[in-house]
Amino acid sequence: MIEIPLPEMFEVPPPAGSCLDVEEHQHREHIIRIEFYKNVAGRYFVWPYIKQVYQSGDTIEHFQVIKEFANKDAARQTALDRGRELIDRN
Repeated sequence: MIEIPLPEMFEVPPPAGSCLDVEEHQHREHIIRIEFYKNVAGRYFVWPYIKQVYQSGDTIEHFQVIKEFANKDAARQTALDRGRELIDRN
């Protein structure tokens, strides 16, 4: 039997239809899209993307925020900070 170790922290996409809310925030020529979810314990988590709009179409790429939050504001701020950091790095 072959055993494959799992990474210590990994993400599994949330189930379809379980999103509570979606927000989009402009940063430079990009849009940070944040999908909000709640886990069974009632804590928030986010599934965020960086989106760029072109004349020929859009690109969208998920980035990780592996953390749970007590409220939506904290979840939003963390996703925005991480998204801005990734955009500014390029």
